[in-house]
Amino acid sequence: LHLSIRRQRQMCIRDSIGGVLIYILAFFMSRSIRRPILSLSQLFKKIDASGDFSLRVTDIVSTDEIGQMANAVNQHLESLQHAIGAANTVVTDLSEGRFDNRIELDFMGDLGTLKVGVNNSADSVEKTMDGLEEVLKAIATGNFSYRLEGASAIGSDFRATLISTMKTMEQAIGEILSLIHI
Repeated sequence: LHLSIRRQRQMCIRDSIGGVLIYILAFFMSRSIRRPILSLSQLFKKIDASGDFSLRVTDIVSTDEIGQMANAVNQHLESLQHAIGAANTVVTDLSEGRFDNRIELDFMGDLGTLKVGVNNSADSVEKTMDGLEEVLKAIATGNFSYRLEGASAIGSDFRATLISTMKTMEQAIGEILSLIHI
């Protein structure tokens, strides 16, 4: 009987120590998972509040799944930052009269769609400005009969306005000349 009580006591102590060790292990494991997830959550909140895509995950250096997730987030943020920067450069150049810049970086998905949209817009602005330059050169040399025949890439509304303006100017010049000859 004395032996069995002793054995029960040993088992109880062993089980208690095992329970405490399991609790301590679980505590540290949960902290090692919780901290990186909180760090990512805080990063997303900062980006949402600031719109700053230059922010990065810097405090997660592990190579486990959470570290891989942090690296993927950083790569995604870098792609976003490059795409937005390239689009801003092209649009800024357009606003300053430089029409030859395009986004050259390779992007996929929505960023690829953004690239195509910005580049197509820049192409359209460049072709429109080239057409306008042709018309102004013709007017400057007194050629009021000039037409934008080869400028089909110019938006139809703008092209129609240019053609109509040139016709009106040609008619006005014709009427002035006919009055002078009377």
